[in-house]
Amino acid sequence: MYSLPLLRLPALQNIHIDTNIIPDECPDMLSFLGHSSASLRRFSTGVHISSMATEWFSTYMPYLTDIELTLYRGSSRAFLLDFARKLDRAQDKEFLPYLQNLAFRGCILDVDAPLLQVLASRCTADEGTSILRSFRLWPWELPDEVFDESQTTALRALVERGMKISVGEDEL
Repeated sequence: MYSLPLLRLPALQNIHIDTNIIPDECPDMLSFLGHSSASLRRFSTGVHISSMATEWFSTYMPYLTDIELTLYRGSSRAFLLDFARKLDRAQDKEFLPYLQNLAFRGCILDVDAPLLQVLASRCTADEGTSILRSFRLWPWELPDEVFDESQTTALRALVERGMKISVGEDEL
């Protein structure tokens, strides 16, 4: 890790971080990503990210088109809610404007009104932004009754608008 701040990969497009280093606690990782941010399009991680601030994405990886985050039980709900608030175009039009594919692994399944609002806000594109083309949840456990009727209706409306939505192995 000592050489990471010296490493420059100006054409890096994909990165997967699967290590015990939490980027918030590793300024060298943030520095490295900052130098690669102009070309970075796909980010995935198996790292516990609950301590990561959502600003980390807009500061170090503003041009991402694909994100896959692993959320661990416990403290990940606060991160997920904060991240969802920032993704809502009604709240912040400039947060990850090019995001097209979003996936959460290992999250506690909770498709409630705020998340549905975020997905709906990403179904249309303003000038200089992209629409969210796919959303995927891989929950820790998949209950028998995944969604209530109103949630299913709202999700199907998003699918009719062109968004691909998957929960576990199932596609809506």
